[in-house]
Amino acid sequence: MNILFYGGHKWESGPWFRKQQFASRLSQKGHRVFYIESSVSMIRVNNSGNNSLLRTKIKKISENLFIITPSMMFPYPNNYYSRKLYNLKLLWEIKRFFKKIDIEDFIFWFNQAEMASVLNHIKQLKI
Repeated sequence: MNILFYGGHKWESGPWFRKQQFASRLSQKGHRVFYIESSVSMIRVNNSGNNSLLRTKIKKISENLFIITPSMMFPYPNNYYSRKLYNLKLLWEIKRFFKKIDIEDFIFWFNQAEMASVLNHIKQLKI
C-alpha cells in the first residue's frame, strides 16, 4: 500500500511525535510511506540544507520510506489563499514524482484541516 503521509514535523529533528512513529512503523510493515515534513519551523532554524526555495525535495530513507521536504516558496502560508497555493504546488510536485515512479493509487493520511483544500484535486480519492 502506498501512503502519502502529511506529518508536518521535521523527520530528522527530535523528539519524535506520534506521526513519525506511525510513518516509521507502517514502512517497517511493508507499506511504502511518503512522509511530508514541514518546510519551516517556528522553533528551530533549519541548517540541514534540505530546503530549497523553488523545488520540493524527496529523499529515500529506506526501501519503503521517503521524506518529502516542500519548497520554501510560501514559507509561512498562514491565510487561506497562501495555504491553498502552497498545498496545490506541493500536490502537483508529488503527483509528478508519483507518475515518475509509476504510483497511481495511494492513501492520503493527514490530520490538519488545512490539507483538506487539496482533496478535490486527487483523482480516485479514498478517505
